Formats: sequence, C-alpha cells, structure tokens
Amino acid sequence: MGIGPWIAIVLRLVLPPIFIYKNKFWGVVACAVLDALDVIIVSALGLGDFTDGNYHNVDKVLDLYYLSIAFLTVFSWKNLLARRMAIGLFAWRLVGVIIFEISHIRPLLLVFPNLFEHFYLYFLGYIYFYKKEPFTKLQIRKAVWILLVLLLLKLPQEYLLHYAQAQPWVWTQRYILKTIP
Repeated sequence: MGIGPWIAIVLRLVLPPIFIYKNKFWGVVACAVLDALDVIIVSALGLGDFTDGNYHNVDKVLDLYYLSIAFLTVFSWKNLLARRMAIGLFAWRLVGVIIFEISHIRPLLLVFPNLFEHFYLYFLGYIYFYKKEPFTKLQIRKAVWILLVLLLLKLPQEYLLHYAQAQPWVWTQRYILKTIP
C-alpha cells in the first residue's frame, strides 16, 4: 500500500470530529462524500492503491468511526422520538456489522442496513432546510412511514454494494479517471 491510501485513512480519521462537531448535518454529508470517494481520490493522486484487498475491512471500521461521532451528537436532539429512533438504528447496524464480521454472511447486511446515516441526514436536513422538525414525538405513525421510505431507498444500495458486490469506484477509475485499463 502506497502513501495515497494512508492519506485517505488519515483524512477519514481526522476530519469527522472536526466536521461533525462544527456542523452536524453538513459534517456527516462531507464524511459520507469522503467515504464514497476515498478510493477514487487515491486513484486520482496516483500514490498507490487499495489492491491488497484489506481495505474493505478498514473502510467498515472508518465508517463506524464517523457514524459513531454522529451518533454521539444524537444525544443532544430535543425530539425524544427521533433520538430514540436514531439510537435504535445505530445499534441495529452495529449489531449487524459485528455479526457480519464474525460470520461473513453478506445477506445479513440487507437485514441490518445502515438506516442510521440516512435517518440522521433526513432529520437534520429537514430541520436545516425547513427550519422545523419533520415530526413530533407524538407523530409515531408519520415517523415510521418516513423510516419505511428511507428503507426502500437504502435497500438497493445495500444490495448492490454488499450482496452483489458492485464496485462503482472501479467504473469511475476505468471510464472517468482512466487510471485502470
């Protein structure tokens, strides 16, 4: 592994606490973008790559790292229903990742999707853009519907990345950056 992957790893370790504590919503957006583009950035730098095959495990740990920082900010939310939902979603995904790492059964990641991140971004994004909360603590039915819509949007991504093992960064490297044949 060259210096490029180490740059990506250091960025993914240093930036989340700075970004997320400065601005909860935009900080997690920035961390999610960095997560999505880290392999592409390393390829564009031309300073090594993640070909040793271990980056998948490192990526999972780095994902949990920035999501854990986001998770800690949930405890400051005033909306008790949203806070409880976010805590439950984070715990559900964490259990799923642990079971997956022990068993290596890929379909488990479809049963334990990362809805925490999507719910977190939806809730704080709604507040950011509309200056009000998307639901109150008494609107449980509305909150559940929102969660179901987020699940329907998330499951195809979970399927493609974790079950079908699609690698969109390879397409980007091959056809846009032209860094691999």
